[in-house]
Amino acid sequence: MAVLMRNLIYTKVDLSDAGRMKEIHRLRHDVYVRECGFIRPEDCQDGLESDEYDTQAVHFAAMTEDRQVVGTVRLILPAPRILPIRKYCPHLKDPYAAGVHGRHAEISRLIINQRLREGKELRKHCERQGRREEGIYAADALSPCVAKCVIIGLCGLVFEESLRRG
Repeated sequence: MAVLMRNLIYTKVDLSDAGRMKEIHRLRHDVYVRECGFIRPEDCQDGLESDEYDTQAVHFAAMTEDRQVVGTVRLILPAPRILPIRKYCPHLKDPYAAGVHGRHAEISRLIINQRLREGKELRKHCERQGRREEGIYAADALSPCVAKCVIIGLCGLVFEESLRRG
């Protein structure tokens, strides 16, 4: 599966789409638990990472043409729970004091598939295509760009959702 930018699909994912949400939770587990160790394995079930904020968030995914999730982000809305930043960083200035309650949200769980970040799939594609310039495969130069483009695509969806919600 070569992941090239023209093949990626960016979409909002409804919580009722159990299959897609499972893919998102599996990717989150792969990165937050296995790869980075931010979350303990025993705090997750069945290789899926989820938390209490999922139900009050709008979820987004970057997918390949065959609908494999390779990136995700969520926008946590301000109710019914307080936002995680207030819970985990109580020393920060209180946004509610500025009179903006209900007009803010929190971007969370921005994740890109490790193979995409490292360019392994792009490298395989370039090797098959024989694309080699000056001793390096094109994928070695492209992978950081592709990961950044996925981030920009996902953040674009978050921005559009923010505008829509006012």
